[in-house]
Amino acid sequence: MREVVSMALAVRRLPGGAGLAFQPIVRLRDLTVAGYETLLRGVGDPVALFADAVREGWACELDAEVCRMAAAAVPLLDPEALLFVNLTPQSFLAGSAAREALAGAPRGRVVVEVTEHAFLAAPGELARAAAGWREAGFRVAVDDVGSGQSRLLVLAEARPDFLKVDRPLLARGVRGGAPLAVLQHMVAAARALGAAVVAEGIETGEELHLARALGIELGQGFLLGRPGPLPAGG
Repeated sequence: MREVVSMALAVRRLPGGAGLAFQPIVRLRDLTVAGYETLLRGVGDPVALFADAVREGWACELDAEVCRMAAAAVPLLDPEALLFVNLTPQSFLAGSAAREALAGAPRGRVVVEVTEHAFLAAPGELARAAAGWREAGFRVAVDDVGSGQSRLLVLAEARPDFLKVDRPLLARGVRGGAPLAVLQHMVAAARALGAAVVAEGIETGEELHLARALGIELGQGFLLGRPGPLPAGG
């Protein structure tokens, strides 16, 4: 009963116009769409909303509501397209509410994203959570890699299916030097882990060229497609 009440409170805090936008994630070799990332819209500042939810203890309920909206979108996608859904570290590690909300989605079609801030979890906790999501039929992505102090050993233990490179690192890598060396190291580490790399925030031709030159498989950003409704036919 407490979970039902908490869920109702989370839904009530969402404005009536709340919904999802979908940003394409494309294969860089030919710029065909591999999937979409879901983004909460119609709530003012989504970052502030989630920060409030984390601070006030209803992040899992908010994530679960977003996951329900995302699950309803999966049948609208092309059969091979993936749907990337962001989770707060609390929801990713706890699993139950968000996983139940996504239960109707076909196995293997949903990728749950968690930022590298989840690395602050106790040793082994992130790896156990990732394994639980995979056993339930989901793929796992670590978002914003390079935006903080990535704990590479914890990342290796979690063995994500996707690593999403933070935009500022890609933008600085265009200029060469240490950022480029870090990018090369990250791509090599991803390959060793069997993870595909997603370059986030591609906005210029130079950034697209660099991502391709590094062998990065996937990308997203305003150059490749802005968030919006799903196109007809997925």
